[in-house]
Amino acid sequence: MFNKQLLRKAYLFNLSAIAVMLPLSVWLLTFFIITLIVIWAADGGPLRIAGIRKNNPALLIFTGSYFVFLLWMFNTSDIRYGLRELEQKLPLLLMPLVIALSEPPDTKELRTILSLFVGGVIISSATGLVFFYVNSQNDANIRGISMFIPYMQLAEMANMAIVISLYYYFRNQSGRTRYLYLVSAIWLTGFLFLLISITGLLLLTCLTAIGLFLLIKGTHNKVLKAGSLTATVVIIVLAGGYIHHEIKGFYISNGNEYTYLLKENTINGNPYQHYPERKDIENGNPVWIYLCEQELSKEWNRRSLIKYDSTDLRNQQIKYTIIRYITSKGFTKDSSGVTQLTNDDIKYIENGLTNVLFTGGKQIKSKIYEVIWQIDYYRNGGNPSGHSVTQRLEFLKTGWSCFRRSMIFGTGTGDFRDEMVNQYIKDKSKLDVKYWYLPHNQYLTFLIAFGITGLAIILFSVIYPVIITRAGKNILFNLFLLIILLSMAGEDTLETHTGVTFFAYFYSLFVFGRNEKTF
Repeated sequence: MFNKQLLRKAYLFNLSAIAVMLPLSVWLLTFFIITLIVIWAADGGPLRIAGIRKNNPALLIFTGSYFVFLLWMFNTSDIRYGLRELEQKLPLLLMPLVIALSEPPDTKELRTILSLFVGGVIISSATGLVFFYVNSQNDANIRGISMFIPYMQLAEMANMAIVISLYYYFRNQSGRTRYLYLVSAIWLTGFLFLLISITGLLLLTCLTAIGLFLLIKGTHNKVLKAGSLTATVVIIVLAGGYIHHEIKGFYISNGNEYTYLLKENTINGNPYQHYPERKDIENGNPVWIYLCEQELSKEWNRRSLIKYDSTDLRNQQIKYTIIRYITSKGFTKDSSGVTQLTNDDIKYIENGLTNVLFTGGKQIKSKIYEVIWQIDYYRNGGNPSGHSVTQRLEFLKTGWSCFRRSMIFGTGTGDFRDEMVNQYIKDKSKLDVKYWYLPHNQYLTFLIAFGITGLAIILFSVIYPVIITRAGKNILFNLFLLIILLSMAGEDTLETHTGVTFFAYFYSLFVFGRNEKTF
């Protein structure tokens, strides 16, 4: 009824389009997934399902990961949300079925598909950079360069694109195209440092370490082996030393406002407020001393159109932004302190920058300082809301409490979010309600929903097909799986449509959409 050759071309086109759209558009991604399924059905794909048990037991086992969500519906009370979960996780069922029960792409076709994915990630990163720097004056919101999908997922895809680029660069020893792969890897590595995603940079670090290890293991050149080993040790020592230096420097005052004998009045004769028991610091300077809000608000309102009792452009109470920023410069929090601010300082504060360090363009240094500040602030009893590192500690603590109540079978497919909310209430969490998120750890999220039993089934469903199919012999797949497994420790990777499709697509392509001649 349908032309087989035409259906084959349409299948490969849509498979490629999905790869391109993963980092670019959720809506077009969904469109091409649906189109791929329609083409597969027209090619008789559903008729081949009956032979799965005999011809493809690995596929049958992997689909068990989806049936955990279906089976645990019997243990849920929120049917509506459970059905939403089943819908969102459909790629875990459909992607392997479609790809496994279709003719696998050959070596050239697979290379084209993977190269198009790299191209999609580059387009996403480049477009985001251009729009960000053209339309934004606030470099504190650098994560805004991820325009189309959450920045964590773009960081994961960028790592995967780097792996693919380097794989084809080293695999092809001749031809000009190999240098395009090298340029792609360099571009995306630089992009990851601009994005400042902790998860993304940790993934890049792990992948680099593994790459050096493989180089050391695989080469017979003693000089190269010694050089690689030395480089690894030097990188670790330098990175550790730099972080130690930043932690030590965090507590050293760079200003002039701290004295043991605190003055009682400003130069205008107004009384200071001192709260030395509050341990918050900025650049080593105590935040809650030498504060005169009477003068601070009056002088600020004279210099800025954003009033003292309003919010900055990051929707933070601007008075706290002012106090922290002035403290970071070592000035007193009064009319004198505001007077010493430059016009650029005023703009930085209006844009939500809380420390002068964040204005210098040193993204890595600023991020390390921010993490240290968050941990110090949290240890001293501060509210972790809006702070990416310390609020995750609250997520994990709350999630762990939920898991402990239903350790064996969990709460059910649709109830885990409600359980998290109830636990936040029970614990009287300091987190603002709008930050009552999931654990940001996919393993813990699965433990809450399905307990140890469900998580064990999911892990078995993912790992055992790799053993059966021997997909683990391919380095591309191994590094992809490493990216997924590590990212799941720091994110709820499979709780978005893009995230679950990214996993199901590449897993299916590498495990089920291959033959012995593909790689």
